[in-house]
Amino acid sequence: MSKKEKREKDQEKNIPQQETACEEETEKQPEAETKAGDQEAAAEEAQSNPLEELQKELGRQKDLLLRTAAEYENFRKRTEKEKRMFIIHREQIVSSDHHLRFYRKKPLSIMKK
Repeated sequence: MSKKEKREKDQEKNIPQQETACEEETEKQPEAETKAGDQEAAAEEAQSNPLEELQKELGRQKDLLLRTAAEYENFRKRTEKEKRMFIIHREQIVSSDHHLRFYRKKPLSIMKK
């Protein structure tokens, strides 16, 4: 088989691939047109009902505010609880003899004699 024949076969193989690529592009064009149409319809709907759009935005903002307030309240309660637990734990350590042993220079057994 000569080089010329090989090139012709390669070209024949490429032609169907090019045809399918063109078909895929034409199929994609209607999809793009429908997406653009949907966006236009949504824009028209938003313009026709600005009150509804504002009410939706107000609802989203209220929800965000309530969630933030609840999160802050949980944070406040959690820190209060941690503070109380720290104080209780500290008092237990201070009142125990075990803790005092670490601060004495002589062991308790020597001091009792």
